[in-house]
Amino acid sequence: RRTDALMKPVVRCVAVLSLALCALAFAAPARANNIDVEVLSDVLAVDQVCTLREAIINANNDAATWPDCAAGSGADVININPSGTITLAIVNTPGPGDTDQLAAKGDLDITSSLTINGNLSGTTINANQLDRIFDINADPDIFDGITPPPINVTLNNLTITNGRQNDVGAVKV
Repeated sequence: RRTDALMKPVVRCVAVLSLALCALAFAAPARANNIDVEVLSDVLAVDQVCTLREAIINANNDAATWPDCAAGSGADVININPSGTITLAIVNTPGPGDTDQLAAKGDLDITSSLTINGNLSGTTINANQLDRIFDINADPDIFDGITPPPINVTLNNLTITNGRQNDVGAVKV
């Protein structure tokens, strides 16, 4: 009888752990979101429209950092709905110790896996000679010795032009 009394809690514990493991095994993985860019302007503003810069920041953060755009979640897909040209307008003016702005200024830093789809009728991103256009897998702290994990980025139906940077051209990988 004493053995039976000791076995009941062990059996319960094993049953609870088995149930928890089954729940984890069948849990849905993080799903990517579609984030729709609605305008061709390059601004960061809470103004009821989603810009490419805001969409990339949300995708990087897996959150609705800019509430005009859908929240990022996993390997997101950014769809640029209007056809035409997006001209980068937020100047990169780094200060002392400022190594990166995570897409808030200058180039569009991409730090998580994503796909950017331009409009089938034509989408151009013009860096306006302000900076490069994309900094893919940007390391926000190059002095910490930690390399960011690899990411996958796909660019479809985009023309990129007028990127300028002192060490690389329009795209840095």
